[in-house]
Amino acid sequence: MPFQPDSASDVEVINSWSDGDITLAARRGTLASGAQRKARYSIEIRSEPLLFELNELNLGGELAAAWAQRIRDNIQGIAVPASKATQAMRAKAVDALAAGASWAVKRYSGGRMGTRAPNQSDKLFYDSGRLAEGVHLRQNLTDSSYTLNVPSNRLNREQFGRGYDEMVTRLVELAPMLDPRKALGDPVIEKAIKESVATMISKAESRAEAAIQRSLAKLRAERVRVLKLVGRLALGALT
Repeated sequence: MPFQPDSASDVEVINSWSDGDITLAARRGTLASGAQRKARYSIEIRSEPLLFELNELNLGGELAAAWAQRIRDNIQGIAVPASKATQAMRAKAVDALAAGASWAVKRYSGGRMGTRAPNQSDKLFYDSGRLAEGVHLRQNLTDSSYTLNVPSNRLNREQFGRGYDEMVTRLVELAPMLDPRKALGDPVIEKAIKESVATMISKAESRAEAAIQRSLAKLRAERVRVLKLVGRLALGALT
């Protein structure tokens, strides 16, 4: 079943791939002032069997962290060179950023990551490194999906211009770990699953043992209470 936000959601579906398991979405929200927040573009990853097995509430954040790292690895490992026009733009951006040009500052600065210099490689999707370094994956329980967040000045339709849809499609093609079907067979992710399951079982056993001890404590307390009551009744009978 493809990613489908509910009617109360602030998510706008823009495009999808892999039979709906991967979806590009614009997430909006409302600020404390009541004004609508600017759209943040994210990639939603959904697969019902995967979500059933990898529920973050049970497995913790280890899986999400491992999965995010594999997506970073994919992006950083892309060997396809960018077009000559893109490489020329990146070279131009170096001087523009140094000169404080507003468009360059907006594209290469901001947020917790600060400023990352452009033109760090000639490869697709690795200009300053902000896209790869800023990947963060979390489970979205409301929409039953995993949300891949990146810095707000990446995957931004308004800032990109023409060719945006083709660009995102190319990213999905070159970063196979975005596809949950492929991610499920990845050795690193499989290891994270096994370790998380082991931790989950250990916690469950600990909780079960704790529950047993609490029940025994209640029984002991009740036994003491009954014995005291019997003692008082016996004392009253004697007097």
